Amino acid sequence: MSAGCVNHNRDYCCRHNTLNGVLDANSTADISGNTTIGGTLGVTGVSTLGEIDASGVADIADTLTLSKATGNGLSVTASADIGGNLVVSGSLSVVGTATFFQTQPLIKALY
Repeated sequence: MSAGCVNHNRDYCCRHNTLNGVLDANSTADISGNTTIGGTLGVTGVSTLGEIDASGVADIADTLTLSKATGNGLSVTASADIGGNLVVSGSLSVVGTATFFQTQPLIKALY
């Protein structure tokens, strides 16, 4: 906060302030309202977020776990490519056409 805020219109200055430098918060920071971060946001430890709306590419370097108790936990509304193995531990339902390119193991399993 600038020195002018101490004696002049402190409420306005506290609500309309720009920090240009380092903020070292060693406890809890409570930020309400819209917040813009113009660089990289690094978070260590567990993070709790509500809804996430990501309009770009997400690069998740480890496991993605979706733990919704009921209903669809993952809804993919466009094409999906899986570069490794797909393991289904429950039922597999296909609505539409299923195409298998290497059918020999599937055919052997049916007989």
